[in-house]
This record gives sequence, C-alpha cells and structure tokens, in this order.
Amino acid sequence: MVPALDASPDQVLVGGLACQRDGYARSLETTCLACTPLDHHYEVWLKDTVLFPEGGGQPSDQGTLNGSIKVLAVERRGVHHVHLCDGPVEVNSTVTMTVDWERRWDHMQQHTGQHLLSAILEQPPYNWETVSWNMGQNKSYVELTPKDKAWPDKQTLAEVEKVCNDHIISGLAISVTTSQDRPNTLPEDYHGNIIRTVTIDGVDANPCCGTHMRTTSDLQCIKLLHTEKVRGKNLRLFFVVGRRAQDLLTSLYDVSRELTGILSGPPETFVDSVTRIQKEQRASFKLASTLYKEIAGYVSKDLEDRLKTERVIVYAREADMPFINTISMQLSNKLQPDQVVVLASLDKATGNDNNGAMIMLGPSDRTAAIAKALESVFTSIKGGGKQRWQGKWSGAWKEKDVLAAITEP
Repeated sequence: MVPALDASPDQVLVGGLACQRDGYARSLETTCLACTPLDHHYEVWLKDTVLFPEGGGQPSDQGTLNGSIKVLAVERRGVHHVHLCDGPVEVNSTVTMTVDWERRWDHMQQHTGQHLLSAILEQPPYNWETVSWNMGQNKSYVELTPKDKAWPDKQTLAEVEKVCNDHIISGLAISVTTSQDRPNTLPEDYHGNIIRTVTIDGVDANPCCGTHMRTTSDLQCIKLLHTEKVRGKNLRLFFVVGRRAQDLLTSLYDVSRELTGILSGPPETFVDSVTRIQKEQRASFKLASTLYKEIAGYVSKDLEDRLKTERVIVYAREADMPFINTISMQLSNKLQPDQVVVLASLDKATGNDNNGAMIMLGPSDRTAAIAKALESVFTSIKGGGKQRWQGKWSGAWKEKDVLAAITEP
C-alpha cells in the first residue's frame, strides 16, 4: 500500500531536492516521514533526498540509509519521491543518507554530455533534432530526426566530436535556474511549480530535472561511436563520456594487445590480416569440401563391397551431416530388400554426452523398428522417413549395443 500524499505534507518536492540543488552533494541528514513494507522491499518516504529519482532519461541513484540499509531505487510519483529499500526505517527518526558516488558521477557525465551533444547537433550547420535519448549501462545514444534528408557521414561526426571536446576543454560554466513557466516537454504527471532549466554557458538552455556537472571540464571528453537507423527515418548516434570513454579505451587496448600477438602485427594491420585469413579459410573450406566428397566416394565403395556379404552395416565416424548424406545418396539403390545400413555422425569419438545425426537405409518397416529399438540405447533419438530414415540422437555411442539393437534374432 502506497502512503497517501498527505501522509508527508512536509516533503520537499521534486524540482527542489537536495540532489537537484547540489549535484555534487554526497550525503544528507533528513527525516523519515513514512515506511511501508511490501513483498520484497520497503517504501520509505523521506523529507528530502540526496538520491536522484529517475527522470529525464537519467536512471535513479542508489545508496544507503544509516550506513546499512540499501536504497535499491528512487521513484518519482508526481512531485513526490519514494525510496525502495531492503530494510525498514523508523518513522520520525533522523536518517543519514549517502549516495553511490561512482554511479552518480557517471550519470552526470553522460547526462550533461548528452545536453552538450544534442545542442551542437541541433545548431547550424547540422540541424539534427534530438527526439529522445537513452543512457545505457555501457554506452548511451541520442535518437535524431533530420530536418532534411542528409545524414552525417564519418567526417561530419568527427567535426561534431571536435566541437564538443573543444567546449569541454574550455570549461564552460553550467548553471541551473528555476521558474514557473511550464514547457510542453514535461511529463503529464509532473504538476510542480519548480521548473528547472540547465544552461551550458553560450551553448544551450534546456528544461531538465536531472543532476548535472558544474562545468564542461568535468565531462573530461566525449567519444562518438557508431550510428544505427531506426523507425525508417531516424538515426541513433551512440556515445560515451568521461570515465566510460576511458574504460572503453582500456578495454579496446587490451583486446588490441591480444590480437597483436594472435595476428602477428600491429593494430593498423588487423583488417588486412583478418581479410587474408578469411580468404584463406574460404579456400581451405572449398578444398576440404572437395576432399570430403572424394573420401565419401571411397567409403561408399567400401560399404558397397561389404553389402555383397553383410546384411546389416553400421558406419559411424566423427563427421558432419553432409558427409554421411553423400554416402547415403551413393548407396541408396545398392541395397537388397533385406539389408539395412546405419550411418551416424559423431560429435566426439568417445564420451557419455555424444550426439549427432543418423541416416538409416532399408525397408520402411525395418527402419521404423530399428529406430524404436534404439530408444533403449540412446538418451533420445528422433527422426522419421521410410526407406530413408533421418534424424538425430544423443547419449553415449556404443557400437556393440547399436548392433545388438538393430540385428534381428
């Protein structure tokens, strides 16, 4: 049960929260106004909060109350804020709350970076309007809609990135002002009288409820990644800011070092090396396919010779389905009415968890009976067909048991 709004008449409303008044604040002492137990957590209503509730595309903060109670999330409900916690808090008690600073700092970098990026993209000569954005766990994106049909190419995006980073180096001041002028972009359930506008000096002024940097220099840097077309005409531009850019560089550098050893060359040769390997792989695959067909021909001839004296033949090898299929095609019209050939491909030579494909050639009543008999040999066997039964099996391959199951008394 959610506490009635009048249960917390003194609650500081969204728009004027401690976290919004000072995004760099890491802790706060406040008062617990209400605490409601639910199935898997407690809803805690506090007078004020240093933990930002989700909004404006920015996920909520996380942190602790009184050092031990974890705040799993903070929700905005109209103009009120509710903390979802893993433990109860005594009503009317003083609460010391601490923000997960690493998470807060990351969110502020990405959110302020998005404001800067969108501002540059919307201005001439680019004129690409941001219709939405998303802060992902590792990277974020802005979704753009064109004011004309031209989309940015690699060179243009490099220009945009440079402009953004020049503003970051310049250390432009970022400030927040409040008013009661309600823009059309606010959520319908937000009926507060505090309308916040985040201004990047000389670049942008935008309504926003989120926490932001004090200066663009705290963004450190921005890196534009790649684009994806969505919804027919829109474009998503992915980016990382600050520490995420550092983390991405570290990850890519580590991979690059590993590939340098594997490919025996520096990063600038990776594409040529992989292209050469792919070409060699295709040539090798083509040669292997030709050799497989030749080997299948020799195997077919050997099995055809055995059919002159044997009534039941089982052939199993580590091979793929095309290999045993080629053999079956060459033997299909070589069998006498009372003969049966079982061809099986093995994923492993030995072991208790083998699996593979199977083709049986012979009279339809015999292949159906053999498939039924093999149910006692394998963990599972499924398939179908008449003179040519085809399916898959799994379990331990034991050729003696297979022979015993398919040989009539």
